[in-house]
Amino acid sequence: MLAAHSSDPSETKAESDVAVPISLQSALMSRLDKLGAVKAVAQTAAVIGREFDLKTLAHVVGLSSEVYAPYGYMTDEGSDAYRNVMRLSEATRDPEAAIRALDGLFGTSFNSARFSDAEWASNQLKEIGRRDSNIKALVLGLQFGGMCAFARGRFPQAREVLLEALEHREHAHEVGSDFPSMSMLYLSWTLQILGEADTAMELFHAAEMETRGQADYRLAAYLGNGCILMSLRQDVATLARLVDELVPLATRNGFQLWLNFASFFSGWVKAASSQDSSCLAQMKQICDNMGDQEVDKTCYLGVLTDSYLRMGRIDEATAALDQGLKLAGRTGEHYYMPELLRLRGELLRQTDRPAAAKRSFEEAISFARDQGAKAWEARAKPSLDLLSSDPPQR
Repeated sequence: MLAAHSSDPSETKAESDVAVPISLQSALMSRLDKLGAVKAVAQTAAVIGREFDLKTLAHVVGLSSEVYAPYGYMTDEGSDAYRNVMRLSEATRDPEAAIRALDGLFGTSFNSARFSDAEWASNQLKEIGRRDSNIKALVLGLQFGGMCAFARGRFPQAREVLLEALEHREHAHEVGSDFPSMSMLYLSWTLQILGEADTAMELFHAAEMETRGQADYRLAAYLGNGCILMSLRQDVATLARLVDELVPLATRNGFQLWLNFASFFSGWVKAASSQDSSCLAQMKQICDNMGDQEVDKTCYLGVLTDSYLRMGRIDEATAALDQGLKLAGRTGEHYYMPELLRLRGELLRQTDRPAAAKRSFEEAISFARDQGAKAWEARAKPSLDLLSSDPPQR
């Protein structure tokens, strides 16, 4: 927000600017209404010029995780602010500020499932890294590129890029951010879907070794992202253990994003293990209230659809699935697409439309094969086989 009010390096410096960085940092670190406090302080910074201490501005950008933690994503104002930091960094030739801004811009774009913008930030970081021999920019660019490739369902590309990022693990302290744990987690998801389940779990445990003892937010990210891995593996018991640890951690720290993760997947655990339908309203409410936080939402909607189908609630399953398919088409998030197509086939089978169900299962298998997604293919094949064994309709 501060950067959003400092987009023109030619503007003159106001006397009140001196107090802004301290006030803003204090507001950011407060446990009160952080977002409201940031906006209020930013309003006092309407004019900030070329004399402004850009290192302080870069530090403020570095505090963005304090906003991500309770809110999970930032609005378009946040993205505009990061772009303005980049303009200022170019004017003052401060590459570190540009790297921080691109890091933040990637986060806002990726969390909002604006993958083209996220890929642009990734490519800019890689360019800076190679041009200036800056290992931090290079590795972050590689990690972010791998995350985008995964989200789009380009699993072989994701594996290649994430492995390249992890070749630089010895520079983890220099890179900072959430490296290497985030690269490990996304690579574990990738390998799970590619059919390398054992290696995926090895990486998951390696990521745990990286995050234990770090800041609570890093541990929460590990546990929350682990919930997605366990849902991909259909490992209800391990998922339940992750949720049991994540809930008090997220509650204690006010990590709303990760608390939503925990609440959602605890609902799926109930649906999958005990046929408890009381969780469905909770799961739907979380999906409905995600706002601009659209990354992984196709996964959420797929899991919700599966839960509805387990309970025989066809109308709700149809609505959730339609929403997931439309979202995948709009955002290009395709890592969960074969499963959405398989679930569509299950829905059609349960509503006595075997011919359409067969086409949907076959489409799921074809989509998975194009992605190299052996795990998705292996899940869709039994559904097709079960359909073939169903008694003919009279």
